[in-house]
Amino acid sequence: MRFPNVLECIVIIAIVFVLIGQLLPSPYEGEGREVETKMKTWRPGPDIPIAETNLLSSDVDLNGEWKRGGTHSRCIITISGNNVAEIYQVEFFGRWGLWQTTATRNGSRLTLAEPVAENSETIFDTLWIIRVGNDEFLVPMARTEEFNKARAAKDWLWDNIPFGRRI
Repeated sequence: MRFPNVLECIVIIAIVFVLIGQLLPSPYEGEGREVETKMKTWRPGPDIPIAETNLLSSDVDLNGEWKRGGTHSRCIITISGNNVAEIYQVEFFGRWGLWQTTATRNGSRLTLAEPVAENSETIFDTLWIIRVGNDEFLVPMARTEEFNKARAAKDWLWDNIPFGRRI
């Protein structure tokens, strides 16, 4: 009887690890269930205004892709629609999948028909539309307080909080 050589042993061990990995639940599976549960019972909190009201912008063309890639998660919002009627189709892609909904704009506020989950702690249905210099951002209502604090502290990482697109 022939024993496997070193290379064959490595291949066998790798195959065993892959098979075991397929049988184990995803480390994010529990958090995914937590998000689903929170989404079912989520209700919007009180409005938290942007402290620097001069940043609010009602003339931003919302169509296109908006990205957020801070330390918490990587998410993309894609918006298409009619800037005149101010009704939009919104696709939100985050850690927990893809949400598709509609949104309406009222000045510098974009309200989604259904909430979306950025992560297990950040669920929102409203975004503030702002402009800082030549850059445009969407700040989730659930992150407004964090955004205000970072801007007040002159924290240079404040732009990790909103979704942005630089023009």
